[in-house]
Amino acid sequence: MTPLQSARSPSVWLALALALVLGACTQIPLRSLWQLRQLDWQQLDPAMLQAWAYLPEGIEARPDAAVIIVKVERGNAAADVLEERLLLRPVDASALAPRPEAPSRRGKWLALSLDAQQQARFHALRATTQSWKAQDGAQAKRKLSISLEPQMCRRAATPPQALEAMRLSAWLRWQAQQAPVLLLDDAALTDLSERAASTAMPLCTDGAH
Repeated sequence: MTPLQSARSPSVWLALALALVLGACTQIPLRSLWQLRQLDWQQLDPAMLQAWAYLPEGIEARPDAAVIIVKVERGNAAADVLEERLLLRPVDASALAPRPEAPSRRGKWLALSLDAQQQARFHALRATTQSWKAQDGAQAKRKLSISLEPQMCRRAATPPQALEAMRLSAWLRWQAQQAPVLLLDDAALTDLSERAASTAMPLCTDGAH
């Protein structure tokens, strides 16, 4: 997926990147965009961040289901560049509530969150950017780029040609008691990942979810 870039609205773009469980920059329903804009990156508790995906049959997530790559350039002629890779990993879906209503098609739930180590890395990233803001001022032209690398695999019984017909739905929640926000509404799998559109999607091995 092409990296998202913004010099003015890191909260919005980080929200979108965290939201895109399988990477679909143009697939978010319009009715969800306003809710995403209210996700404040300065106040976000990474322990509350939960994502769900309803995967089509024959597709699984690998152990590091999604890799979020965040790169921040301090700007204002400073050479400081901060890059972090945050991993969204599968967790027990039954432990997360409330879970969205499943689509009518057959599929499998995948729940994702940041573990304690990833949460600590998130806090460190935010602390550094906040220190830059305090030192340089709110008007400093920092540059943020975010990309998401979904880590999917297909079962041996699923031929590459079948990927073209597969659909996926996804949701995000970042506050306690919050209703999950719909992100992908039966989106075509081949629209979400270049790897899904070719035979490059690897076969699953033990450990896939």
